[in-house]
Amino acid sequence: MIRILLNRLRGEPPLINFYEDYRYVNITPWIRKIRLIVLGISAFLFFVGILSTTSSMVPALTFWIIAIALIYFQAKYLKRLKMWVENNFWIDRLLLEMIVTNGLFDERLQNSVWLSYRETQNTLEVIALKRGDSFSRKVENLETEIESILGLPLIEKNIFPTRVEYSLLKYKPVRKLVDSLPKEDSSLSIEIYGDFVIDLRHNYSMLVSGASGAGKSFFSYYWITRFISQTVNGKHAKLFAIDPKQSDLYKLCRTAGMPTENYGTTNAEAFKIVRSYLKEMERRMAIYDESSAFDSVGIDIGLEPTLLIIEEYSSLVASLDTKEKKDFENKVAIIAQKARSLSMGICIVMQQPRSDSLSTNIREQLVNSVFLGNPSKESAGMMFGTTDLPQVKGKGVGVYSIERGNPKEFESPQFTEDVFDVILPVWEHVAKSYRTEIVKEKYF
Repeated sequence: MIRILLNRLRGEPPLINFYEDYRYVNITPWIRKIRLIVLGISAFLFFVGILSTTSSMVPALTFWIIAIALIYFQAKYLKRLKMWVENNFWIDRLLLEMIVTNGLFDERLQNSVWLSYRETQNTLEVIALKRGDSFSRKVENLETEIESILGLPLIEKNIFPTRVEYSLLKYKPVRKLVDSLPKEDSSLSIEIYGDFVIDLRHNYSMLVSGASGAGKSFFSYYWITRFISQTVNGKHAKLFAIDPKQSDLYKLCRTAGMPTENYGTTNAEAFKIVRSYLKEMERRMAIYDESSAFDSVGIDIGLEPTLLIIEEYSSLVASLDTKEKKDFENKVAIIAQKARSLSMGICIVMQQPRSDSLSTNIREQLVNSVFLGNPSKESAGMMFGTTDLPQVKGKGVGVYSIERGNPKEFESPQFTEDVFDVILPVWEHVAKSYRTEIVKEKYF
């Protein structure tokens, strides 16, 4: 206990050994013992005071006052001590209880268990030290127990040669309520929910899927609208869209006045758009090769982020014959593989993904995955590489993974006004910007 207090006073992270520290951090038994000792001493003083009344009342009153003072102070200050320990050592206590009471480790191993933790404004990082003993393997798989005992969601787990770090979110994020969206934004990052942030300087290619009625479309509207509003050197992020069913994505592009070469619905238009996208990649590659910047992406050399979105991908490939399907998938795979460094990406939106509708060489490049609702085991395995996912409830609630990280629950931004009234002004503003740029390229 002294070691823990000294570390706390020095501002150092606590270093907890469960076998040594459990009985100290769990303050309740000690409070009971102190209270019994104080009550015993008080009772003894009362008894001595009664005996002393035969000679004089002064000693008796002294003993009684001391006894009453002891009872008063133990009632007042032991309670404060308990609250102080519980407030300052609640993490220590819960982590200790996780090991000692849940039977995760036998008595032989408990003596070698060493944990530490550090807190930031929004996160709590639990650090399990690996000391080269039989406990070292077990510390790599404690996420379920740590989440359960602390009641906090796990953000990330990092395994190092000497330790394992579990990062947990201290506060549940607040769901975004959307009544308007900016027409221009130069942040180049799109906040979805808590630490679910799409950084356009990284790989933002994505697979979006969802159960019927779970909110997949509304999520797509939000993320695409926030994407096209992003700007680099005054130029809006570019969008190319393929919508084989002529659904709302197609209608948005047409109503907003997007250049016709930026969207399409037929198979011929889909091939034309993909070929245009590949041509843009070649143009950017030439610019990128001439740049002397190290560890950079297209945005860093002034190229605006660009996205190819394909709605109802499975319906599109199902409408192609064998030769066309192979050709189309090869082109999409090239885009998915080479897009990141050029600040280009691809977003595929589909119902429950299956291996016969999304080829492996494309799926492996879509390092970001979003599923609204609860996926089937096959879909979970394809999208997240695991079937061990959090069970979600409610419309607009789902599971996401960024750059193949641990799947986490999220709540999609919720529109408080009619969704098209909110997003259409942004689309119209961006479409006007696209048309202006086409005129400049043509005449200047």
